Amino acid sequence: NDGIKTQPWKVRNGYLLLQRTPQDMQSSQYSANLRQRYIRDLNMVALTSDEVLELEPTLDPERCQGGAWYFPDAWSITDPGALLQALADGFERGGGTVRT
Repeated sequence: NDGIKTQPWKVRNGYLLLQRTPQDMQSSQYSANLRQRYIRDLNMVALTSDEVLELEPTLDPERCQGGAWYFPDAWSITDPGALLQALADGFERGGGTVRT
C-alpha cells in the first residue's frame, strides 16, 4: 500500500537530484556514498542523462547533462493542506485542541 487510498495527499513517485554536468555528478559522489552508508535501506540509483530523459521526457536536456541521482521510493506531498488537516484531526482524536 503506497498511501493513496488512506492518505490521498501522499504519493510515491520518486525523486531526482539532477546534475548539470558530468563534473557535478563526479563531485556529488562523496555525498552519495555517505547517504548510502548511513541511511539504512536507501534505494538510490545513478542515472545517465538519457535515463533521466526517459523518466522525464519534457525536461530540458541542459539540466541533466551529468545525469542524476534517483530515489525511486521517495514520497511527495501533493496537498500540504490535506496533510496539515490530517495531522490536526489525529491530534484532536488524541484529546488535543487545535486553535486557529
